[in-house]
Amino acid sequence: MTTAYCTSVYDNSAYGDGGGIVNHGTGTLTITDSEVHHNRAHNQGGGGIQNDLYATLAIINCSFHHNDADSGGGGIHNNGRLTIADSSVFHN
Repeated sequence: MTTAYCTSVYDNSAYGDGGGIVNHGTGTLTITDSEVHHNRAHNQGGGGIQNDLYATLAIINCSFHHNDADSGGGGIHNNGRLTIADSSVFHN
């Protein structure tokens, strides 16, 4: 299990899934009190974050904004388990 707390992920890009963050395989990731913005996924999905099949992602009190992807999920592209609480996802 990985936890990101009070983190800012911005101005990143990937030529695949997850411009800002990728949660692969059976990973468990919790992001709390953080901001993910201005990231880009070229040719794939998940400009801000990509959560893979069988992965678990919890987003708590976060802001995802101004992320972009060529296909599927500008802010968040989810194929696994996802919980979002007290967060905002906008302008993706």
